[in-house]
This record gives sequence, C-alpha cells and structure tokens, in this order.
Amino acid sequence: MRTRKELPTILVTILISIGMMGCTMGGGIFTEEELGAMYQIVVSREGTVLDSGARVTTATELGLSVEGIDGAPEADSIEIVLSFPDGSQAASILFATAETKSDDAIVVRDFEDDIPPFTMPEDLPDGYYSLLIQIKNASGGILARHATAVLLYDGAIPTPSLAVYPGFVLAGGVSLIRLEADYPAAIDPWIRWTVDGKVLLAGFNSDYADRLAWRAPATSGVYLAKAEIYPFMPPSGFEIAPLTSAEIRLPLSSTAQQEDTLGPLGAWSRLTFDGDLIDKGSREHVEEPASLGSPVLETYTSGFGYLLGNGAGVTSTSSLLPVHRQTNSLASFTALFVLAQASTEVVPGSGTLLTVPAGNGFPGLVIGVEKGVPYFKSGNSTVPSVMELPTSATRLAVYVAPVENGAFIQFYVDEQPAGSGTIVSPLFQFQPGSCIVSGPGGYVAIFDELRIIEGPYPAFLLSEQAVKGKSLISASGFEGGILGPGFATVGDAIELTHGSLSLGSGSRLIIGSSGIPAQGTSLTFNHIEGKAIATIRLADGNSLGVDTDGTIWLGGEATGFNVGGNTDSSLTVAIEPTEAGIIVYSSDDSWVLFDDSAPALDATWNLTSIGDDNAVVSKVSLSVLRSTLASTRRLRMLSADSRQMAPYAAASEIQREAAVPVPASQALANLNQ
Repeated sequence: MRTRKELPTILVTILISIGMMGCTMGGGIFTEEELGAMYQIVVSREGTVLDSGARVTTATELGLSVEGIDGAPEADSIEIVLSFPDGSQAASILFATAETKSDDAIVVRDFEDDIPPFTMPEDLPDGYYSLLIQIKNASGGILARHATAVLLYDGAIPTPSLAVYPGFVLAGGVSLIRLEADYPAAIDPWIRWTVDGKVLLAGFNSDYADRLAWRAPATSGVYLAKAEIYPFMPPSGFEIAPLTSAEIRLPLSSTAQQEDTLGPLGAWSRLTFDGDLIDKGSREHVEEPASLGSPVLETYTSGFGYLLGNGAGVTSTSSLLPVHRQTNSLASFTALFVLAQASTEVVPGSGTLLTVPAGNGFPGLVIGVEKGVPYFKSGNSTVPSVMELPTSATRLAVYVAPVENGAFIQFYVDEQPAGSGTIVSPLFQFQPGSCIVSGPGGYVAIFDELRIIEGPYPAFLLSEQAVKGKSLISASGFEGGILGPGFATVGDAIELTHGSLSLGSGSRLIIGSSGIPAQGTSLTFNHIEGKAIATIRLADGNSLGVDTDGTIWLGGEATGFNVGGNTDSSLTVAIEPTEAGIIVYSSDDSWVLFDDSAPALDATWNLTSIGDDNAVVSKVSLSVLRSTLASTRRLRMLSADSRQMAPYAAASEIQREAAVPVPASQALANLNQ
C-alpha cells in the first residue's frame, strides 16, 4: 500500500492468516472487549465511511481515523494489514509516532489527525481483500482492532435472471432453479443461493453453482429464491453486498400432488436424478447407489436431471433389477429411461445406458444405444430397436421377459412399440449383481429418471392417460400377456399373449367397474380376428350392444342401424344417457337415439366372443364421454329438424337372425349427422 507523503512504504509478503492474528493484549487490567470500546476506528473514502466489500481501484485514496476516549491506554503504533481471500498477507503499513523507534514505521505526529491517506498496491490482481487495522501499545500488545473488506474491480456483470425446471413447483417436490446470465470472460463468479433468507449453496460458476436443486416444503405458500453474484469469492466473516442478484417467487400449494402415472405399478428401483442418488424403489438394499466421475445437474426444455456419460455415471453394489424372492434369480422387468439430449447438436450418439456385468453364472447384459438406435445385448446375442431415439426428451422402455432358452425383448419409444426380438441366453437362471448406469463408455444424455418395473411396460395405458387424462376409466394393451387393472374375464378358452387377448365362443371381457357415468362412456378396441359384441345391460333387463361389424343390437335383436366409419381394425362406440333415452355415437360423429332406455345402475361394458372362431382383440380403452363433445352433439340434435329426432323403438316383427328394413319415420333417425 502507498501513502501520499514522501515516506517509506513497506510491502510485506509473509503469509498471515487473519483468523490467527490474536496477540498479547495491552493494559492488562482491561478485557479485550473493554479495550476495543475505548477506540473508534473508521476507514473512509472522500469523507464517507467505507462499507464492507466496497469497490475501489489502485488510485482510490482511503482515509483512516482513530480516536480514543479519555483514559484509554496510550497507543504506540497502528498497523494496516491487507490480505488475500485465503488469508495470506498481500501488504502492510505501520504508522507510529516519533517516539517509537522502528525503521519500518511511517512517522506521524498523532493518530487522530495526522495519518495520511493510503492506496492499494498497483500490482494487485482484481479480487476481494480484507483490511485489518490494529492498534498496539509499546510492547506490541493489541489494544483494538477493526476489520473490513474491499473489492478491487471496475468491471460489470449484466443483470441475470432465474428460471425454474420444470415450469411449476409442487409441494414436497424437487425443482431446479437455474441462473441465466452472461459473464465477462475474465471472471469466474461466486454465487450464493438463499431461499427465504436461508443460505443453501455457495460456490463458483465453473463448479456449476449456477443451479440449485430445491426440495419444496410440504407447507403451501410463496417462497423467495435469490441468487447473489459476486465477481470473485468474498472473504469469510464479512457481510458483503453482492455486485448483482436475481430473485424469483415460487408459489406452491400443499394440495398439489406430483402425478406419477406409473405409481400404481410400483418400482423395484427408481433413481429420479433430482439432486441425489437415493434409490426410491421398493427393493431391499444396504447401500445407496454412488456416483462415478462427476455427474452434473443439467436442464432441458421441460425438466432436469444428471448429465451422464463420458465417465460420469452411477454405480450400485446390489442389483437394480428385480429377482424372485424365493430363487433369487432374475425376474421379468422393464427398464424405463427418461432421457434428453445434452446439446442441440443432432448427432446420433452411442454408449451404454445400463450395464450388469457377468459373474457367478450370470451372463451379463447391456442396454445401450448405437448411433441413435437402442439395443439389448447379452453374451453374443443382440436385439436392436427398429426406431431411432428422437432428439427431444424421450421415454425409452425396454421390456425383458423369459422365453424358452432365452429372453424376449420389446422396445418402446414414447409408449410406441419400437421393435422386438428374442435372444438365446440363460439370463433368467441366475441372480444379477452390481449395476452401472452410463459411466465409462456411457451414452451422453441428461438422465431424468431410471425406473425398473417388475413385469411388462403398460405402454398403451400410459399413452391413453396422456391423451384422455382423468376421463380415462380403464385401458390395456395386454403387454406381457397381462389383463391390467380394471379388466376381468369370464368363460373358457381364454388366452392372453403379449399384446392381445383371445376369447373363445361365449367368453367375455368385463371392462371397468360397475355403473355408467352420467356423462356417458366411450369404448375403443382393436379387432384382430373373429367376431365379438360390446354390450351393456339396460334398466329394463335387456342389453344394448354393438358388434365388430358395427351393427347395433337391442334386446338381442338387430336394429338395422350400424355405427360405420371405423377404419382399419379399430372400433369405437360411445353412449350417452339422456332424459329421452340412450344416444349411441360412432367414431364418425353419427348418432342414433334409443327412446325410453337407460343403463342399469350396475351396468358394465362386456366384450363377448360370438360365432364359431375365437375373437382376438387388443388395445381396449374405456373412458368417460367428453362432456363438451356430448353437449355439442345434443345441442345439434335439439336444434335439428323434428324428423331427425324420431326415436328408435324395438318392434316385435324385427327378427334376431337378420336386420329388416325399418319404417321410413325411423330410418330418418339412422346415423343422423
């Protein structure tokens, strides 16, 4: 440091820790606190008290004034020590009166009025520095001390902003709050995060401190998240104002629930990658998975997760894959990966997603990606997907089940079947061991979630939930040869295979629970072969049904009406109970009214095989009829010509064996548009 007077300035380079500057106190009859209260030490700039962390330059003149009360021990010298943030000494100045014999001291007449202004050394790099002023007696004992900090920097940081991923905050859920800013190339900012005033994280931008994984409390309210940006790491022990900051208010409600569409299925193991590596699955394990390399939290358009690959990954000493509890051998499973591309560069990547090394008879397995195409490998056998991963966020599910001499593999990309195959491997005869997610040779991507499900992946159910939301009642694609929740069968010659259900003659599939919603319901299914009829029981004991030819039946009689308009093998039938009767809609927006009819209180949809051959169906879905659609159709009916409202009434002369022409007045009601 330099002064304006023509006096020698001593720059000392000995390393000193400010926290270890305790010295023998002067005036033995006074405590340290009492001595400190006897002196007033002020560092100023142009007559104004200098705030802690204030910005200065090497040309900034700083003033020092010291006043002691009457009776205070006589001061012999005043020392100013300038230190780097790590505590090592950068420079020092010693002021003393003429009576003090020291070649290193700058002589002043008195300490109250004659201490000259001083400046920072010209060769100091930019950064935060601490200033320690110590008043000493003749024996070197410290009478009083004062510490402050200064910032040597004349640059600026553009105003930053904060973003939350995903774009909503749920009570009890984890969100990633990310700082978005442009920084000068010469600095590595120090960032401190607070939520409602509590410091949660601090660190350098280069160490990814520009993001905070925050678990919201269960209590509803509005929480204030704030990121304070310092151009350099500030020294500890000082309240220093940031150079700039950004804040965001986070409203949340304790009534909000984070929807987990797979929740009812459970999870053998589940890594959510939301700031920790805790396995949230149901399996028993002694240790939590651990990180490989340096996984980093990274964001994408609709969420966040850990950026893995290039050595970064997760390892588990125990199996993430399910095992039979009695035999400890591998059980059928689905590995579901929620992935997002790590960059905007559209280059199909390669690498492993999940690796289970061979050992103790287990042949090992790898789920990976080769030039953008997922694959499953065990031993020398490989099954590739027929679909490349998209560049957007993706749900990749790989279902693995035992078959004779090997395993059956089914891929799904965003709930769409993406190829299948079989391999020859003794996978399901042995117990799997440790597992590695990505890591060395791993696929580079943002891993949002890894969920291991026991059994098949309900892809059709999930796709229907995504489209129909809360209006969905039941749906099943019979993946893995399983009916799924909300379905039951009655009868003989019933066979379930992966993706389809075969019903012998007279056998039936019961869909959904008892009772038809007041809004009505819509039933959709894929008809593969044979013949079937979908029916509900009416309040009068009769039944109303539509067969796979589209013919409408009432009380076992063909009505002469047909709900055409179905394409391929898909059939859709919707009914709406009204005061006038039951309206039957078809997929092409046509309808027919059955007068004075109503569903039984405990009515359910039944899909029954008719004819000599088995009826084979798939992708069965039942949902509440969309009220807006039904209301529009009903409004159109009420405003139409009265002839279009002619009801259908079952006539005794209509025979069950075949449909006969209906009266002209009734024919006008046939499939009105």
